Amino acid sequence: MAHVGKAQQDNSDLDSRLVSSLDGCQLIDNHNFFDERGTFRKILPLEHGITSSHFSVSQINLSHNRIVGTVRGLHYQVEPFAESKLVSCISGSVFDVLLDLRPKSPTYGKFACYRLTPASGSLLISPLVAHGFQTLEEDTVLLYIHTNDYSPADSKGINPLDAELRIPWTLPISKISDSDRDLPSLSEVVV
Repeated sequence: MAHVGKAQQDNSDLDSRLVSSLDGCQLIDNHNFFDERGTFRKILPLEHGITSSHFSVSQINLSHNRIVGTVRGLHYQVEPFAESKLVSCISGSVFDVLLDLRPKSPTYGKFACYRLTPASGSLLISPLVAHGFQTLEEDTVLLYIHTNDYSPADSKGINPLDAELRIPWTLPISKISDSDRDLPSLSEVVV
């Protein structure tokens, strides 16, 4: 399926690219337990009809981001290492972006945005949906649970500054890696 045409100078194209959700991706409530000692948060096992056979853990990663306005992404892996991810904000908060790269999806080339905090729940991300975020607070920590191993040869990305996408980053971008800044635009990628 062809992606949506190039962005216009007004916000009409942003409205056509920004969707409220992507099929197979969802914000899942965590079970938080509070008492005088603090909080206990249950992230797995998943519920909402998602069983452990749909989500077998292959790796778990932490991303610590010291500076407000840091952008990471938009990252994904292709077959045979395509993966689902479960992303939870442990501390701080992020503006989270999911970009649909599934060729047969009705929302191919569109993105959905979420605000993740320790209280918001965890974001379940389907394979071939690129993920990126911008930190909204200092010392923001994200926990990633992946269903596949990291494979450098199969790890891909879309430039988070792609003018065609026009992602509405909520803050001025304070930090972005050269590798993310040099990623291809959506129009240059074939999944």
